[in-house]
Amino acid sequence: AAIATLGDCSLKAGGRRIAALGDMLELGSESRRWHVALAEDIAAAGIDLIFTCGQDMRHLFDSLPSERRGEHCADAPSLADALETTLQAGDVLMVKGSNSMGMKAILQRLAPQTGTTAEARS
Repeated sequence: AAIATLGDCSLKAGGRRIAALGDMLELGSESRRWHVALAEDIAAAGIDLIFTCGQDMRHLFDSLPSERRGEHCADAPSLADALETTLQAGDVLMVKGSNSMGMKAILQRLAPQTGTTAEARS
């Protein structure tokens, strides 16, 4: 649902839809399959760039076409570094992942620089 919502966001001129995704840790033995399956939703929603972190999201990242690949990182702080150098005026960023992946830190770090407010939801 979050990916579809990002796809529905209207953009300013030159803006891109960007998703930063951390591992979904609650999926058990089917984790790899569910992470890779997100590629279909990403394509359908027209998301421009995907940034990922964590072992399971690596499978998604590797399954994406090269034009949709932002960067894969080991952890949320490294992902925040990658996003800082990539985000441009007009971009819309969605950050999603299990709480234990520390994705909230990305919002807290980027929000002051962009002049926006960060909102974390489970």
